[in-house]
Amino acid sequence: MTSINSSRTALDIVKKSDDVALKYHAIWWLGKNKVQEAQRILCEVLNDDHDRTELGGYPLRRQAARSLGMLANPQAVQSLINSLNTSDLRLQEASILALRSINDSRVAPTLIEYLKAPSSSKPMEALIEALAAFEIWEVEKLIRPYLNDNSKRI
Repeated sequence: MTSINSSRTALDIVKKSDDVALKYHAIWWLGKNKVQEAQRILCEVLNDDHDRTELGGYPLRRQAARSLGMLANPQAVQSLINSLNTSDLRLQEASILALRSINDSRVAPTLIEYLKAPSSSKPMEALIEALAAFEIWEVEKLIRPYLNDNSKRI
């Protein structure tokens, strides 16, 4: 296995490798080490739908969202918002948590719109956490029904 011990190595792997497991590790490494120059390439991965699994998930996109959250770079906000328009609930959750980590209050209207959008399934735990973190109290009536949920996080 290729050893990742520099940002250059990690970036090269993300750009050039066909090994999904190695790319996943490189994407994680870039976030863990807060490599700010990786923000652009991580946003590209976040919008790339070629890594779809048989079950319909996007593991590389999910990890890119998590890593962007670790970078906490406001330049990633629009790409993270765009990634909410996917059927992968785990990607939506990772993106919401990343937006929360970036802590840019400009996302408040987007989170409200996302909450109000008709959909049978949303990552409500992460969404409620983000709404609370941004102190978006005007949605209280919309989230109140979820407060009796079995989830310990809610």
